[in-house]
Amino acid sequence: PPPPRSSRPRYTSSGVYRTMAVDTGDCVVFLRAVHDSIHNAAKLRPFFSQFGEVTGVRLQKNGNAVVCFSTASAAQLVLSLYASTPERLLLDGRRVRIEKNRSFSRPQSFFRRGANAYVAAKLAEKDVGAGEKLRRDCKSILNKLAPEKFDKLAGQFLELPVESRADMVGIIDHVFDKALAEPVFGTMYSTLCARCSESFPEFHDANGQPVTFKRRLLSKCQEEFEKENVVKTQLEALGEDTPKEEKELIRMRAKKRMLGNFRFIGELYRQKMLPEKIIHECLIRLLGDIEKPDEDEVECLCELMTTVGPLLDHARAKGHVDEYFTRMKSMANNEKLPLRMRFLVQEG
Repeated sequence: PPPPRSSRPRYTSSGVYRTMAVDTGDCVVFLRAVHDSIHNAAKLRPFFSQFGEVTGVRLQKNGNAVVCFSTASAAQLVLSLYASTPERLLLDGRRVRIEKNRSFSRPQSFFRRGANAYVAAKLAEKDVGAGEKLRRDCKSILNKLAPEKFDKLAGQFLELPVESRADMVGIIDHVFDKALAEPVFGTMYSTLCARCSESFPEFHDANGQPVTFKRRLLSKCQEEFEKENVVKTQLEALGEDTPKEEKELIRMRAKKRMLGNFRFIGELYRQKMLPEKIIHECLIRLLGDIEKPDEDEVECLCELMTTVGPLLDHARAKGHVDEYFTRMKSMANNEKLPLRMRFLVQEG
């Protein structure tokens, strides 16, 4: 006889397997016939992190794998890309195949909940405070946020009870982390920030200085912009016995956040939340060393120019923009640089 309806795995129309633990908002994508050279969590996790926050990777002996995202939108993005342009899903020259049909034995065992999960959730609901409830509601709305549901969910987001400076700072931190984790939705998150900047109240710090949503958000972008040296220090502090894969994972996470930050900065500028002066400061820093540039900074440069380039094309900024393209052309023609870096600059 067929298993009871409650024990059957649940699938969306696009093939995303949604777990029974709906309170976590996790969604997974099944991979099939993964090549041995990339059937490795240390390779799959960084690769799929470009589409959204990856909360887990499960490898199976038959060459299949399961990738778990923190949001349904990230999993949906992977499926959409696979359906439209599967050639973009290449890892080390190997095509990553997505399984849309049920082909795994007992996939629900991967997400089996603990015996006391229900009781623990009830206890948490009973004792939750106002601050914790605000945090949960904020994360719940952000996890469901998508372009097609933006207006409705943005309205709910603006109705959150922001009654203190700490409440506003916590909300900014959540929005900022989501924007960096899902850079493809940078326009959506920047639009949300623009609406929050208009609606959220102004508070004051311990020195009596005004703290607005916009000012705090810009400070957050600057703090992230200055984290490059912090990551290098963390990598240097790791012991020699630290696996190479772990170091690479830390570096890839930092690179993803850095790229997401520059994409988000560009989107905020497009929403007129950033002055043009800050964009020029970022570009000048990224174009500081054109003889031996850092490859990650070159990617950030191309990301930022792609996002804000058309908006800088005006008479007042012509001198700056001409200088930027002159230096980028020098980098593209520098035969001492790796080909990948030169092509990045040419395409940017």
